Amino acid sequence: MKYLVYLIKKICIGIFALYSVNILFSTLNILIPINIFTISVSSCLGFFGIVALIVLKFII
Repeated sequence: MKYLVYLIKKICIGIFALYSVNILFSTLNILIPINIFTISVSSCLGFFGIVALIVLKFII
């Protein structure tokens, strides 16, 4: 039960972080889509996952 609560908490923080990045960087036209892949990367890797998604956005 504790693991389920921890997982849900991490997913919610990941969604909030992605939404915050999209709001902050919308003026620079850096928008990361919020889907299951990006949510899983941001919830598993945290800040470094979001940085990696931004870097991938520039590469692709």
